[in-house]
Amino acid sequence: MSIVQIEKIENDPQEFLYRFPDITAVEYHKMQQEFTFWKTVQIAERVAKISGLLLVPRACIHWERKSKFDPERRIIIKKRVFYLISETEMTEIEKSKYHDFNELFPNFLSYKKLVDKKAKPSDV
Repeated sequence: MSIVQIEKIENDPQEFLYRFPDITAVEYHKMQQEFTFWKTVQIAERVAKISGLLLVPRACIHWERKSKFDPERRIIIKKRVFYLISETEMTEIEKSKYHDFNELFPNFLSYKKLVDKKAKPSDV
């Protein structure tokens, strides 16, 4: 189970500069930010998996329980907070929120995609 959606990291925005030279700097910057954020989350998730823990977003944990966790188990990635928690420490509600994270929070950090807006099958 991963909180990183595959479509968030499958297209590296650096290719878009070549394919779409008229892209604005702001659009490119936002896409690059989103890509690097999700890549960093993916790496943090792999490290958590190696240590036998889950990388749980702050949105999945109750606010009172967040204050009880050790600050060393908190990871901040671009102003988003994640906690390293074992599955046995999680409550049933937290587990269900974690497993349904992509459906509950589809716009956790999303910008308009250039692929959706500009690229059409006939253009590629």
